[in-house]
Amino acid sequence: MKISNYFLVLIFSLPTIFYSCKKVGGNKNINYAFQQDFKVDTISYVGEREFVTFEMNTNIESYLALNDFTINNIKEAKVISVELSTVNANQDLNYFKNLSLRMTNDAGAQLIFANAVLPDETVQKTVSFVPETTDLKEFFKLATIQFTLYGINDLSILPSPVDLRIKFNVAVTAGLGN
Repeated sequence: MKISNYFLVLIFSLPTIFYSCKKVGGNKNINYAFQQDFKVDTISYVGEREFVTFEMNTNIESYLALNDFTINNIKEAKVISVELSTVNANQDLNYFKNLSLRMTNDAGAQLIFANAVLPDETVQKTVSFVPETTDLKEFFKLATIQFTLYGINDLSILPSPVDLRIKFNVAVTAGLGN
């Protein structure tokens, strides 16, 4: 009788054990996008400078929660693409010559993670940055990330601030365990 009870317990526990092992063993790749609008004040200074600093809530927790993960399950996070575009149809990116994006972590350290170069005369309304392949998981574990747009402007003054939108596409690998 005891053997049959152990046998029944074993039969009913096998699916649970199998499911648990299967879940622990695999990582999941999650791609997501987020964006933010901001203004760059145009001043009468030409040269290299910081254009704007802004904080963004990446909302990564909700993307991870859809897959039964938390920010502590992030194994790797890499920026796939960054696109900067004008919001107003009557503005272009001719004000800028060279741009770089930096992230700041909670300790205040900055990391340049994407760059873009624009031609001297341009009527472009969108520019794609070349992102670094650096693993940014420690940045994406933060509730908000501070971004700074640096660069070189070659026009001294514009009649109004430039309204911009930045879009990020990020690939996150999440999994259970270490």
